[in-house]
Amino acid sequence: LKKILKKLLKKEESILKINKHVNKNGTLLFAESLDRGAQGILAKHSQSHYTPGTSKMWLQIEPESATLKNTVKLSHLERVWWPEEGFTKGDIVAYYQEIAPLIIPYLVDRPQSLNRHPHGVHGESFFHKNMVGYLPPWIQTHKVSSKSSGRSINYLLCQDKESLLYMINMGCIELNPWLSRVGSLEYPDFCVIDLDPDDNPFSQVVEVALKTHEILNHLSIPNFCKTSGATGLHIVIPLTPNTPFEESRLFAWSVVQKIQKIFPRITSIERTPSKRRHKIYLDFLQNRKSQTLAAPYCIRPRKLATVSTPLAWSELTPSLHPSAFNLRTISQRIAEKGDLWQETIKIQGVELKNFVESSALKDD
Repeated sequence: LKKILKKLLKKEESILKINKHVNKNGTLLFAESLDRGAQGILAKHSQSHYTPGTSKMWLQIEPESATLKNTVKLSHLERVWWPEEGFTKGDIVAYYQEIAPLIIPYLVDRPQSLNRHPHGVHGESFFHKNMVGYLPPWIQTHKVSSKSSGRSINYLLCQDKESLLYMINMGCIELNPWLSRVGSLEYPDFCVIDLDPDDNPFSQVVEVALKTHEILNHLSIPNFCKTSGATGLHIVIPLTPNTPFEESRLFAWSVVQKIQKIFPRITSIERTPSKRRHKIYLDFLQNRKSQTLAAPYCIRPRKLATVSTPLAWSELTPSLHPSAFNLRTISQRIAEKGDLWQETIKIQGVELKNFVESSALKDD
């Protein structure tokens, strides 16, 4: 039929246009038509004839009469993303569908730096920040001026289950949100200390984390811990609103200096990897605008599909290992323990400026 129409319509005809054939969900097609400036679409029953006048076999869909439900078209769910473990893209999608209510509060309103693995953990990966070109109309983005490039970057915001699945469908195995949110991008919600080992046994990471916990508790500062999903641990401190990044970074610097002096043999504040061999890097520099941290409960693109998992401090023992928290075990753990980090987004944060010069952070 389209071949006949192309012959009948003259090239100079501007009212009618022939589009390529599309095989899409009707809701998504309608959303795209609105995004392109059309008033709506006409739907025709496949068995109806072209007759003059109105007919029940034709349906005109306009913004005033249609209710849109955000729809994500998932593709290649059978694609194997972890060859050794046998996990497919469909397995990852199913996991994020299951935990969407749990993980979204840690993502909403935070610019996302997309780390895409469209062909799985052994395929080529790349970071994608600037969302340009066509996007579903229900996807929210936020432009942030970049001083280094002199241009604006249009970051994706993960506001709901549909936008979460949209990211996963693009190959975002892990989720990397900012520490601050739209409306207060200069002010982080958390101060972060990242314990990043070289070839150290994980028992040493646990030892350092527990000492950090002890110091923060002595200051009556609430602090929480999770596995990075890789080889280390993340310690976070919820902050009061309007705490600038500089203040957060100075506090983290004070803490890691104290820790490094307690563990000079196994820790380092040296940024250059070659100069901190066989030591745990005490990373305080995450506390900067646009820096990201693996979200709680996100899968990391590593062996076993390990998950960045919130921990109770009592779980940090010499026998603990982050590989125990992975795609096969995480659902049962959540069912048994719930969200151990939910308090981080509920409690009143800490006013850090009163602690930077604390005697507890000075040399003994």
